[in-house]
Amino acid sequence: MHLTDGVYGLQLKYTGLSNANGWFWVLLGNDDLKGLEFLKTDSSTPETGGRIQYPVPYGEVAATFHNRKIDLSEFGLSDAWETRFALDGRWDRIIGFWFEAVCQKQSTDFLPFEWSKFATLGMDYTFGIGNGLHVLGEHLVTVMSRFLPEWPNTLNVSACVIRYPSGIFDSLSIIGYYHWDEKAFAPHLSWTRTLDDLDVTLSLFDYPKTSDEGAFTLRSEAAMPGSGIQLILVYHH
Repeated sequence: MHLTDGVYGLQLKYTGLSNANGWFWVLLGNDDLKGLEFLKTDSSTPETGGRIQYPVPYGEVAATFHNRKIDLSEFGLSDAWETRFALDGRWDRIIGFWFEAVCQKQSTDFLPFEWSKFATLGMDYTFGIGNGLHVLGEHLVTVMSRFLPEWPNTLNVSACVIRYPSGIFDSLSIIGYYHWDEKAFAPHLSWTRTLDDLDVTLSLFDYPKTSDEGAFTLRSEAAMPGSGIQLILVYHH
């Protein structure tokens, strides 16, 4: 279970009669790292973005755009701009299937690469076993390059999630990550009990280190390298 921080911003959304919708947002004052970011945002300059989502048979597809100014003052360099384009889609026909593709450009000489590309494919299905056994799988490919068409060294990570509700209030989850380039496996086992105002999650995990001495998964405060036990209490008010 991973709890994420929110952002300061304004979002407008328009939904048409066909359920097609458009989004526009402005973010300001968010200088902490978000998601896969590894360079901070200039908190005094607004981030802007938009999204167009359109229904298709058995699912929907969407295109997204986001632009932000990168703060490089701690490195003694002038600020730079980062632009992201993304396509994603989801279909639900017997099994659930989705894809996400992101292309990111950072206009700065500070980095040895200018382009970052991410692609994810995923599927899920609920088997009619007991209370319903939900199985989900995803595969992520990441590549960084100097030019857009290049595909040099890639990073490949697969994930599988198995969830089973053992009762009205309890559920068990098994999550496994496999880093194909490092040939390393990371298991994560958790039990969750949901009460009226409280969620209790107890987890066991084992995240090996990668060759760059970082955490097994991509940058994430909830995935520190090593083995351990984690207890999370969430109070709803």
